[in-house]
Amino acid sequence: GADLESGRPTLLYRSAVHHPSDIPTDRWVRFFVHQCEWARVHYPNDQVLVLVDRVGSGLSNQDPTVLRALAPVIVDHYPDTIGRVLIAPVNNVLYVIWGLVSLILDPTTKSRMKLVKGNDWKDRLVRYMDAEKIPVRLGGTNQVL
Repeated sequence: GADLESGRPTLLYRSAVHHPSDIPTDRWVRFFVHQCEWARVHYPNDQVLVLVDRVGSGLSNQDPTVLRALAPVIVDHYPDTIGRVLIAPVNNVLYVIWGLVSLILDPTTKSRMKLVKGNDWKDRLVRYMDAEKIPVRLGGTNQVL
């Protein structure tokens, strides 16, 4: 997929299929680094869009340990690789957590993060990406993803 603003290639992460106890944190970090390095090789002049699909995600899928481990990796090593992060749908609990986490982020990193919440979150997500590139479960028309 690609975003509407700049045509950035998209990395899709489905948090509903993440189970914190299944894979150690260091393996998640290595996986993320691998994905960023793959994007650098295949799209050397582009930033990527990270789309976090939270449909069906609940408390059992939340993994603050992974987020704490990934944050410095992203900020220190990939600040120019990640162009935007879209997280959808976002509930009130995650929005409050984001409010706390965002306090420690620099303004550039914070501006790249978009939490898509509200009853119209699917309509709002289409403002950032072409509907053909968004999975059906997120309000798009892509049957493959």
